[in-house]
Amino acid sequence: MNLRIVTRQRTCRALRKQIRLPFRAVANFGLHNNAEFQRRLRLLRVPPGIIINIPEAVINGADKKRTKERLVEAGINTARWWPDANPSAEDFPVVAKHRFGSRGTGVYLLKTPAELTQFKASRNMGSYIVEKYRGYRYEYRVHASRTKAFLSHRKARKDGVESGDKWKYSYENSVWFTESNPKFCKPEQIWPKIVDACTKAIAVLGLDFGVIDVKVSNNQKKFFLLEVNTAPAMGADTLEAYKQALHEIAMAKHQAQ
Repeated sequence: MNLRIVTRQRTCRALRKQIRLPFRAVANFGLHNNAEFQRRLRLLRVPPGIIINIPEAVINGADKKRTKERLVEAGINTARWWPDANPSAEDFPVVAKHRFGSRGTGVYLLKTPAELTQFKASRNMGSYIVEKYRGYRYEYRVHASRTKAFLSHRKARKDGVESGDKWKYSYENSVWFTESNPKFCKPEQIWPKIVDACTKAIAVLGLDFGVIDVKVSNNQKKFFLLEVNTAPAMGADTLEAYKQALHEIAMAKHQAQ
């Protein structure tokens, strides 16, 4: 029978009817509201079975505050943040992120305490986190399960990006290089540590798979995890990687029952 796909990401639908299993299973891409997840299952007439990425775990990746709390508690490298949103003057610049922002939306670079004060005056800060900004040159996107990284890309800015947008990588201003591309610029010295941090993050958040954005310093000797996504866009290489990864994850969960 086919692995069923429940998703809020349109391109993930390409995985439907692509993965055959000898048991019932469903993979959840990005749905963190359990009531909505259950409604989708009823619409698809999906009976109970193995669930890959339960909604209760997806919310840990979707909510950047929850992600931060769990990564810090587990000792996983992530950008320094302030739960009270009150960094000291010497900590600037900082970034304010909407807890449920995605694809580079809801992210604001604040260079001075005055800018943060002004930002707070116009926002509900309960919906944001504030973290340290570091202008590291490299940013990677690592697709991982609890046991391995099964696909990676490097983000690079498109030509002609305006200077005011060059401080971040977004869906609109970036191109993607796979590991087979010389422009991937793999940080060989720390790559095993990056993979280890990513797989640990997936486990700590209670997920079965996820996509971790990782910042790497200019000299490729330091890194930290930015955030986690559970509904990645599916290009051709991503689709093929997920066919194999989801099959392996489903089989492992079945054997563990």
